[in-house]
Amino acid sequence: MSDSCCGAAIDTQFLADARRRRMLIINAAMFVFELAGGLWAASTALQADSLDMLADTLIYGVSLLAITRGPLELILGFAVLTQVIYYIVTPAAPVGIAIMGIAAVALVANLACAGLLLQFRHEDINMRAVWLCTRNDAIGNAGTILAGGLVSLLASKWPDLIIGAALAALLIRTSIGLIRGAGRELRTHGHTATTFG
Repeated sequence: MSDSCCGAAIDTQFLADARRRRMLIINAAMFVFELAGGLWAASTALQADSLDMLADTLIYGVSLLAITRGPLELILGFAVLTQVIYYIVTPAAPVGIAIMGIAAVALVANLACAGLLLQFRHEDINMRAVWLCTRNDAIGNAGTILAGGLVSLLASKWPDLIIGAALAALLIRTSIGLIRGAGRELRTHGHTATTFG
């Protein structure tokens, strides 16, 4: 992962402006919507996507730094893998059409956030982390739509479980990259490079 860091603290003007508030609202609403939909549709892919929305909401809401985002993504990734194992052994059948509809709304929300982040994505490790997580969200949404379509087409829960496991692997992979990037940032610029003010 290549970071275009300059050692400066995260752009506090960006964190304080209307973009951040809009992204927080979008992600919080989509967390609730996708989690409820995922529970109703018995979909691990939707629930995995909702947890990533929750992580983004926490990032925007309490201004978590990239060094704490990595471990959070790692924990969520393993939580999703645990959920996949649970659904493998239970008879619950996911509802394909619901998965597709809910994931499509989430994709629109993530594309809106990506538009707000576009010009900030190369500023420092913190913005890189937020950008990567938004990118992962959009990838996850597209995968979840595919899972819903395959669940409907094949009348099988396996596409949902496979996509859910793939999303968990993506969360874990991204978290490892963010943890390494934050470590490099700390070694190169010292602890103050990843703090505010």
